Amino acid sequence: MQYEIMSFPVYRIIVTTVPVYIAELSPKKLRGGFVSIMGVNVMGGILLGFIVNLGAIRVNFGWRISLSVTVPIGLILSIGMLFLPESPRWLLKKQKYTKAEEVLARVHGAEDTQTVQQVILEIQGSIPARSSFVNVLKEFLEWRVIHRVLIGMTLQVLNRFSGQVVILYYSVTIFCSIGLPYYSSAILGLLNFLGILGAVYTIDKLGRKPLLLLGTLGMFGSITLAGTLLLVFGVEDGGSQAVGYV
Repeated sequence: MQYEIMSFPVYRIIVTTVPVYIAELSPKKLRGGFVSIMGVNVMGGILLGFIVNLGAIRVNFGWRISLSVTVPIGLILSIGMLFLPESPRWLLKKQKYTKAEEVLARVHGAEDTQTVQQVILEIQGSIPARSSFVNVLKEFLEWRVIHRVLIGMTLQVLNRFSGQVVILYYSVTIFCSIGLPYYSSAILGLLNFLGILGAVYTIDKLGRKPLLLLGTLGMFGSITLAGTLLLVFGVEDGGSQAVGYV
């Protein structure tokens, strides 16, 4: 519980900041895939956790092994972030034109000066002029902004209420209750990881909405099937392994 309380604010900051940073640093034609890389890291971390737990479960102090594995990964990430450039948008917002040009040249290629200048003009055109807090609040309360916020919030809330996160977190308990071996959770982690790789590869080709619809329908179908089978066959007697594999 203490670990959760301490890590929750940090995790919230990361999941809010990282997609914005990647989006502001990525070339337009690859932006969707680059932003989705965070999902690859999350699913990869969950898969790694499942794999580590498969070995740690046989040891009395296995939970310490599971937690300690994250230390070198976090250390590598912390050191690597020291060498990352600042967002071009933030630099231009702070009137650091030369530095922003250098960062964009690294992203798009130093020889492609025309693209760099075009991107700079696009960013400068999208940066709003300085406004008072009252004016910013009035703009935020406009329907065009509220509409977008509501859509984003609704997608996130319904995604969580669907139960797919619960199945992922308690997959070991669920799978064992229906007669499957404990390592089945690692298979689920692998499928999630492969699925997000497919999304990264296709998101800039197929578009965001088709993948969102496809993923939602797939999630609805799989959760409905799992819930129906568990309701019909039950788990009181250790479940049915055949039902579990379905």
